[in-house]
Amino acid sequence: MPPAVDLTVSPTAVAPGGTLIATWTGNPTPTASDYLRLFALGSAGDEFDDVVIAWSTPNAAAGQLPLLLPADLPVGWYELRLLSPAPGSSLPVPTASRSLPRR
Repeated sequence: MPPAVDLTVSPTAVAPGGTLIATWTGNPTPTASDYLRLFALGSAGDEFDDVVIAWSTPNAAAGQLPLLLPADLPVGWYELRLLSPAPGSSLPVPTASRSLPRR
């Protein structure tokens, strides 16, 4: 079995316009198309309209990114997902996810 991909977010809650630090490790097959996407918690994520915002993580098996959230992002719970395109498909598949509240 491949090693687990780990995705963490710090801090776990931020104020409007705040910055999160996303850290991921263990992506066994990073690609140039990998990215982090923020979804409303519970979103199926299979519709591109569900995405709140996205950040590129190309070819990085592990890394850390500061993520500036929009000041007008509604208060609520969100989920950050590390996505990688499925082989032979244009649809992304989740590699790891982490839930976080937004105050």
